Amino acid sequence: MLKLLNIATTLKFEPQFIKKIIHEIYRRKLKIQFSFIEKKYKYQVSFEKQREDKIEQASYLIKKALGIMSIRFMEDITLSEIAGNVSLTPNYLSRLFRQETGKSFSDNLFDLRIERATELLKSSTLKIYQIGESVGYPNSRYFSEWFQKQMGMSPGEYRKKHLLR
Repeated sequence: MLKLLNIATTLKFEPQFIKKIIHEIYRRKLKIQFSFIEKKYKYQVSFEKQREDKIEQASYLIKKALGIMSIRFMEDITLSEIAGNVSLTPNYLSRLFRQETGKSFSDNLFDLRIERATELLKSSTLKIYQIGESVGYPNSRYFSEWFQKQMGMSPGEYRKKHLLR
């Protein structure tokens, strides 16, 4: 059963489609092989493959880069490091970021950091300097100035405002 779910997830079947398969398995109490699923729902598989074929290489690389960034945003990462991870030159990756996301590498990194910082300010009791460290700003003063610039209020003001709601 788990293997079947992994295969269905890998092929990016819609959740409703996966639920139908699971329901059918339980209803009939059959051991269904993937080939049966592929045969019965061939149109779904071919549609998914067509859609995957249309994804441009650049989109894949940007998704991969954003994935790496979302894991390592709290570190002092650079465009060059991420470019090396996706086997591109920093200049080309920078251009792809602008084309695909409409933002620079730095802006995307700032967005990840600000999103995490706001989550932590709303939902944790960590001190502001600890939040700064956890999002990649070991200098608490710089974190506070950066946050003020991005959000229009200090981290403390942001926390107070969102704790009252």
